[in-house]
Amino acid sequence: QSLLQLPLLNINNFRIEKNNLNTGRIALTGGEANIHRFKNGQNNWTQELTPLLVRFTSASTGKQTPVSASVPAMSYHLGEVAVNDFVIHAEDQGQQPVFKEQVTLKQVTVNPELDLKKPHQLDADLRLGTGGEVRVMGQLQEAPLSVDAKLTISKLVLPPFAAYLKDVALLKLESGNLDVDGNVHFHQQPNLQATFVGTVGVNDFAANDLKLNERFLAWNRLVASGMTWQLSPMNLRIKEVRADQPFTRIIIAPDKTVNLEQI
Repeated sequence: QSLLQLPLLNINNFRIEKNNLNTGRIALTGGEANIHRFKNGQNNWTQELTPLLVRFTSASTGKQTPVSASVPAMSYHLGEVAVNDFVIHAEDQGQQPVFKEQVTLKQVTVNPELDLKKPHQLDADLRLGTGGEVRVMGQLQEAPLSVDAKLTISKLVLPPFAAYLKDVALLKLESGNLDVDGNVHFHQQPNLQATFVGTVGVNDFAANDLKLNERFLAWNRLVASGMTWQLSPMNLRIKEVRADQPFTRIIIAPDKTVNLEQI
């Protein structure tokens, strides 16, 4: 199975001037990529590319000219990027059942500013094969990498991700879809940091107790508004949570144990 297929890739105005590299305009139409994570934690890209990199490294050993300390470092600038209808086939064999998802990059554009010190305009529209749409609109700076954008997730179907739920609770996810509306910020330096401010909602949610196979938790709609989350130090604040038609089944067994603890 191929790693990557690119039926139409255009690169224009790629240039290197002194110690500056500019990617110019990169346009990709169609194409597919396969990303598989194996049970041992490795992935198909690492498995295939590592031997190739070793060959390149071995071939260049002893042939490189030492770089003078006075030579300035190479700087990189991302030009324009236009991606349309590129499909990613993702598979995680480390989960049971095996997790599979198809993500289509319907449209991803990065528009550069004339001033290289200013961030790029980012606009991305992603569709999931199992249901759901992700939209990102904002600014991107490539060096150091940072993103400031509005994030919108619409009707992301949750049951396909049920395999990851068993690490949190002994529940079988029957239904549910996710909506997210907020602003995200990410920067890589000087310290890795990410934040989110906005609203998260889960609709038509239902989950069963794996042991009894009975409905344990459900609601028509649950919305957490005024949410503020940051990665480091990890912190989460929620101003308000509203639940429409919530349901839960709490069982106290004869030995006084509660099913909530077991789940």
